Amino acid sequence: MFSGFGGVDWVVVFAFFAIAVIYVIVPVIGYEPRRPSQFAASLYLLVAYASVTLVQQLLQYLHFLEGSSVNRGNSSLEAHVIFGFAAVKTLLFIIALFTFVIGLQSLWLKKNEAETP
Repeated sequence: MFSGFGGVDWVVVFAFFAIAVIYVIVPVIGYEPRRPSQFAASLYLLVAYASVTLVQQLLQYLHFLEGSSVNRGNSSLEAHVIFGFAAVKTLLFIIALFTFVIGLQSLWLKKNEAETP
């Protein structure tokens, strides 16, 4: 279920939890996020990835229930749909990683007021 032809990949699950932990820990360790929305956006993009995967699974299930076979002549359309889902999921994952990196680059270390003369 968690890889291959339709399930959510383990890499995406790990990335989601890693980004969520970093999102929570960043203010605790003394960094001030100038763009906290970047971290949230990357999490929402990974949730969108999981949603696209769910839609893909539902369409594959309906196709299975329909009893479709290769002899029906729509295998070209099926290949395009599978490729389309793969492309959308890949783009969502890459954009999520980019927004996360932009959020990391916007972190600033808080100055300790006790050290200021």
